[in-house]
Amino acid sequence: MSVATSGLYPHQVSGIEFLKQHGRAILADDMGLGKTRQAIVAINEASPRGMILVICPASLKLNWKREIRLVDPSAAVEVLGVNGHSEATPRWVVVNYDILAKNAGMLRSINWAGIIVDEAHFIKNSSQRTSQVLKLTGVTDGKPTQADGPRAVYLLTGTPMPNVSVS
Repeated sequence: MSVATSGLYPHQVSGIEFLKQHGRAILADDMGLGKTRQAIVAINEASPRGMILVICPASLKLNWKREIRLVDPSAAVEVLGVNGHSEATPRWVVVNYDILAKNAGMLRSINWAGIIVDEAHFIKNSSQRTSQVLKLTGVTDGKPTQADGPRAVYLLTGTPMPNVSVS
């Protein structure tokens, strides 16, 4: 067990191994089971060099910075759109869905080592938000391209399927 995985529950260690093994994967554990920590550890191990992008709701941006620092206290984390949370040379960049389009040019100019999409159910329909996320992950016209996008792309959601009533 590595230092990064010490103190984690067995299901979290299994989740980390699943993410690393598959490269592009969906982690759909229930809320509160530690998807954030699993994704951070997995992407740190799968992509030890290069920049990592985290896309999440605005209300979770500072939580992501805190969680990244719990795994790697010296991590350089930039949180876009929050004063006082910029870095000259960040390893991690955290951005919320609502400002993706505003930062699209800059974000697409970076050769990301990995991307984490938190609350991935937010990109379930055909919208500008969905289009921006897919372009960043190297998916165009609904198909992943081998040449574009990082190998490690983790979609996190606690609600992988909408609630449906069964009669």
